[in-house]
Amino acid sequence: MENRYLKEKYNRVRTWSRLKLGIQQLIQRPYLNIFVLLILGSFPIIRKLINVMLVQIEVAEFLFPVFKISLHIIAIIFPIILLIYTIQIIGERTAIKDETNILLAFTNVTMLNQPPVLISKKKDRKKEIIIREFYTNQPLHIWEEKKKDIQAKFSGTFVGKGLEYGGKNHNDGKKIILYMRKGLQAEDRGTMYE
Repeated sequence: MENRYLKEKYNRVRTWSRLKLGIQQLIQRPYLNIFVLLILGSFPIIRKLINVMLVQIEVAEFLFPVFKISLHIIAIIFPIILLIYTIQIIGERTAIKDETNILLAFTNVTMLNQPPVLISKKKDRKKEIIIREFYTNQPLHIWEEKKKDIQAKFSGTFVGKGLEYGGKNHNDGKKIILYMRKGLQAEDRGTMYE
């Protein structure tokens, strides 16, 4: 029973985080809005198709009002569902690479319940830092142990604290935030020759 509950909770978190991540990517990368514009542009086309269908399809007179209302409801609901699905796909495409890198970094670690889910990915253009927030059941000390592997998989270097708990007050144990800069930094090994 508890295992089923945890799977359902994980799926809920994953679904909502994909939607949130998709909206976030639409804001951060304006060129992705072309998909939203295509879907919104489909509203008038669907309206015209429905009007043509109403003229050409013969329906019994007493069923015509019900048929007309159902087609108009479909014309409203279909683009909304398509829009939500598109946003979800954009979030999925954004998250899949980062989640795979985390799974590869945690190769020798036993995953507690489910793998980490990317909740948020932001890029601070002034500081050139990428901020990733993951929902996970792994404690922070395991992430600290795998810090070098994470850097290698993301081809980046941790900046500042590097890793911390997420949430509003940075005390949520289920969320881990990574602060990274692109490019690996060579380790300082001291003087080789004297």
